[in-house]
Amino acid sequence: MVKVPVFKTHSLLRSTLLSICACLSFLLIISPEQEKAYGIGFISRSTNRLPKSWQSKLSTGRYRSYKSIRNTGTNYGSRNHSSRRLVHKAAKSRLAQHSKSVSNKPIPAGYFQQFVTKLQSKQILNGVIYKQSSGAVRLNVLDIDIAHAPVLIKPIVAPEGMPRLKTVNEHASATHALAAVNANYFKKTGVALGTLVIDGDWIAGPLYDRVALGINKSGYARIDRVALHGILCTSNQQAPKIWINNINTPRRTGCHTVAYTRRWGGYVSLPYAGSLVAIDAQGRVVSTDKKSLTIPYGGIVLSDSEDSALSALQVGDQTYLRWQVTPDGWNDIAEAVSGGPMLIKDNHYCIDFLQESFRKCWTSNNIKARTACGITANNHLLLITAEGTHTLYDLAHILHELGAVDAMNLDGGGSTTMVIHDSTVNMASKSNGRKVAVALGIFAMPNKDNYTYNRPCTYIPRQHSLDIVGNATKQSAFYDPGKEEEKIVQEMLDRVLNLSPEITAQNLIKNQPIAN
Repeated sequence: MVKVPVFKTHSLLRSTLLSICACLSFLLIISPEQEKAYGIGFISRSTNRLPKSWQSKLSTGRYRSYKSIRNTGTNYGSRNHSSRRLVHKAAKSRLAQHSKSVSNKPIPAGYFQQFVTKLQSKQILNGVIYKQSSGAVRLNVLDIDIAHAPVLIKPIVAPEGMPRLKTVNEHASATHALAAVNANYFKKTGVALGTLVIDGDWIAGPLYDRVALGINKSGYARIDRVALHGILCTSNQQAPKIWINNINTPRRTGCHTVAYTRRWGGYVSLPYAGSLVAIDAQGRVVSTDKKSLTIPYGGIVLSDSEDSALSALQVGDQTYLRWQVTPDGWNDIAEAVSGGPMLIKDNHYCIDFLQESFRKCWTSNNIKARTACGITANNHLLLITAEGTHTLYDLAHILHELGAVDAMNLDGGGSTTMVIHDSTVNMASKSNGRKVAVALGIFAMPNKDNYTYNRPCTYIPRQHSLDIVGNATKQSAFYDPGKEEEKIVQEMLDRVLNLSPEITAQNLIKNQPIAN
């Protein structure tokens, strides 16, 4: 056996160690310029670097922690563990401040012009154009000439009812939609939140008077903050008039009487003792209960607290319900979906997330995917999905660059999905799209001028009346059709709501938005 000299073994080991040290030194002793060139340590923009006061204290070390470079993007070394901890703590603080500033200060509009100019267009139908661009922010845009294109735009819900969730692809496939995007927010139970109108039938009422997209029968779209209220006139002298706050919406703080139709489900139940009143299609009270009631076909169930005026109604009482929608022009809306917050109004940026009861974090770049819609000056509807690092302000800039004069945000995050010809085009939802309650579908309709809006039920809210009663009931003595609407609303404000002086009957009658 040949013995290897010991010094040669040590020499081989020493050369190996020197090679390893040389490689590590490349990573540990690099200049800021080299760091930028090799892309090491930068997780955001250069604004998250440490203050200059730290440089003299921490830049004297010969070696730096590669972990600190990779995680914080700082260029300053540290001699010991405590210094490295100091670097991490300060860098995290700077990064947190930078994230807050990103949520408050949008990137200049010109920054996103590069993505808009790179959009590649493809016509999928006459008057319907699909545009797509890749890059740091991936955009998918549907441009629809809703007044002239042979298409109908309608919300899609599961045929089993609102509490049913499906992916946007499943919604589109089940209804043979040409294209579709996700729309309303929703609860985990599958209940859609916010304004939802299909064929002129109000499936759900506004939530916090949030913004909604509405399309009338003539094919003209509008984006507004929407409010809905009703007045129930009864033959019961103890409760001659009852204010109705909303329709088919979850009970929430400040929401008193809510009307529920068969669009909500088969029955209404309360987790506490309250007041439930069932009214049939002829406007007659058929049953009352404190916990649960079945919703009559063509009728409604009213829900309120146990000590409310609703508890005075008895079986056999006759009722007449009239609704009012604000703002003006929403009385003939045939299709509508909701979301929020507002992004652009009358060609001005208007992100009113606080007024619509959204948290401030809703605007930050923590949400990597968003869905939105906009309306151009020539009545084109824009449906857009944006994926990548961007804020809500940036999304408003993108829509403005695309020509939108009114725009609003829709549900986003994992819900963001765009489907064209049964194929998902956005990257985030290709593998595993989230199931949603409502999708907004585009349907090819060559003879759309002859389309008849299906109104299977009689509880459609209109400006003047809700025809859930027969002709005989309309002529009942307890209701005077000639009585001024302003007087009725004023009585309700005084007796039921006890609202602040800023909310007046005159504002409601003139269909003016209620001040927040």
